[in-house]
Amino acid sequence: MSSASSTMKYWYAKQMSNMTPAQQEVHKQIMATKAKVAECQAKAKKMRCRAAKTSAGMKGALQMMQSASKPKSEAAVVSEVKKCWKMAECYEEEDSACDELAEYALCAKGETEEAAIDREEGEQGTRDFQMLLEDLKVEPRKESEVTAKFALFEAYLETVEKLRADLFSFWDECKEIVPDGPVRSDIVKRMIAIDDQQNTGLPDFSPVRWFVYDMTLKAQQNNSMMSQLLKSIETKLNMINETDQDCPFCLEDLNDAHPSHLLTCCHRVGAACWKVWTEVRGPSAPCPVCRHTDFLNFIGDEAHE
Repeated sequence: MSSASSTMKYWYAKQMSNMTPAQQEVHKQIMATKAKVAECQAKAKKMRCRAAKTSAGMKGALQMMQSASKPKSEAAVVSEVKKCWKMAECYEEEDSACDELAEYALCAKGETEEAAIDREEGEQGTRDFQMLLEDLKVEPRKESEVTAKFALFEAYLETVEKLRADLFSFWDECKEIVPDGPVRSDIVKRMIAIDDQQNTGLPDFSPVRWFVYDMTLKAQQNNSMMSQLLKSIETKLNMINETDQDCPFCLEDLNDAHPSHLLTCCHRVGAACWKVWTEVRGPSAPCPVCRHTDFLNFIGDEAHE
């Protein structure tokens, strides 16, 4: 055991010995919650990465199929992208086949994973995907190409549907650590929207387009919706676990001497300051961070009275 580890264990034991049994129990609950939040944060990040790789893999496959040099047959491309999607689902490292797909659509040289995910989730990623989808508007003449591109759509849809199932399992696992209130209600509302008829029903087909185009576009929209929701959950979990904060009321550090209170919006405030604030504004007192302008205006008005 390292000296640093021994020191930390000694410090922790000393801190615990200075607490009453009730305080120790509260401390253990806090630490358990922090560990659970960190675990859920990591899972949310991995699922966002998986959604980004699903989208990027589809773009890479379409680009390879459209390439003038045709480095691989359409069937070979479908086989490779299905393998990469399966590896992403299991959160495994990609092999050379996935690297080849990535050269077409996933990451720029020197780009971090987080930057690649953000780009894939953003407007640029959406525009790139829709531009590549143009190739699916016209049904191919060759039977082999029709078969391959339809198989690509089926594999993509299956991957998106699996992500949806895993997203709901993930939320069931972590929802209890999100405070009951507006933030949790918003996440629940967005979860329900995933299965809304508008998102799960058949798209409006056009007689002048190959139906695979509309079906693929619908699947991509659902994949993007889930990715954005995962990003929101990850952000909220980060706010819950954030410890290096100042109280927005008194601007003092939040620590053992000035314990924090977690609001339903996931912002932290000093517990003592929040008690005073609710006594002044009542039980529905607004968060001083979410309603910062209103908070400052109220303080200013009170100061001048």
